[in-house]
Order: sequence, then structure tokens, then C-alpha cells
Amino acid sequence: SAANANRGADLQEYLLFRLGDNDRFSLPLCMVSRLEEFKITQVEYSGRQPVIRYRDSILPLVNVGQVLGLSSSFEANADTLATIVT
Repeated sequence: SAANANRGADLQEYLLFRLGDNDRFSLPLCMVSRLEEFKITQVEYSGRQPVIRYRDSILPLVNVGQVLGLSSSFEANADTLATIVT
């Protein structure tokens, strides 16, 4: 029916991700280009801005936990950094 077709047009897919142990968040999937994982040793700094060399360019990193006031730095004990490229 037309009502069911309209409901499908309103649906949006989300990428669910976790920050810390218990905090779950989502990002509209249409905003996500790809998911990448980098070694934490690949993180460099341009001034105070953390960056990664990515596909022949410099990709600035945004710590979502820090922006949301949940954590102040990347996981100190992590070997890799899960990254959402938008």
C-alpha cells in the first residue's frame, strides 16, 4: 500500500558505535565514507591537532569522546585506533 511505501522512505540507517565501556552512539550511515583501523603509532600531530597520513593526504582526527566530554585522550592502552571516515 501507499502508506507502507511512505514509511520505507522515512527510514534511515545508522552506524552504531561504542565509546568507552557503556556509551553507545550512532551516526547516519549516509555520512560515513568508510571504516578504517590505524595503529596508534601512526598518529602524528600538526600543532595540537592529531592527524593520520591517509591515502596521500593528511586526515585530521576528531576524538568524539573528548568532544562529548566523555574522555580527554585516545585510549592509552590501545594498539589500534578505530576510525570513522566521513
